[in-house]
Amino acid sequence: MKNKVRNITSIALIVIGLVLLFMAFKGKVETKVMQDKLLEKFNTIYESDQGIKGNEQEEEQMEEKDNTYDYINMVDPIAILEIPKINLKVVVAEGTEDNIIRYAVGHFEETAMPGDAGNFALAGHRNFDTGEFFLKIDKLAEGDEIKVTTLDGTVYTYNVTNSFVVQPQDTYILEESDKPIVTLVTCTYDGSERLIVQGALTGKKEKAE
Repeated sequence: MKNKVRNITSIALIVIGLVLLFMAFKGKVETKVMQDKLLEKFNTIYESDQGIKGNEQEEEQMEEKDNTYDYINMVDPIAILEIPKINLKVVVAEGTEDNIIRYAVGHFEETAMPGDAGNFALAGHRNFDTGEFFLKIDKLAEGDEIKVTTLDGTVYTYNVTNSFVVQPQDTYILEESDKPIVTLVTCTYDGSERLIVQGALTGKKEKAE
């Protein structure tokens, strides 16, 4: 009887493990698809702002394709965030609601925009089922680069100045700054606290005409 119970328990644990692996894989695939579509949308907006005309048929096909994703239609991409040290390139969307940062990094709406004096604050998940964009930001050290490309093609470079942990209610991290800074916000591994990485603006490169 004990052996039977042990076997059933082992099989149940294996099944649970396989289900969790499948969910993690499914989440990664969905996130990749959505990020690719968001990047297409970002590039389409950028090209439109630059007066670049693409193939009308291709644009219509992309629009029809986008209509199959309510998420893509809902989200407004505002920038591309790149952190070379952790091999991260991700679309930044406006807003930090759960349904937005599921597949993107979100911009706190009341904070500064890239390059502006103030606090450009971003939120991102670090788990496998809702996006792992900020999974490795704990690896960042002072001086590491954080690059932000905006819709007009300008690239802003920030360098990490510090990182620390706060409580969820510590909203002072979103307060304005006299100088242009970036603040990355995510959960600690157990989800009980918030990991913060901040950087100062050190460079600006405008797109060549």
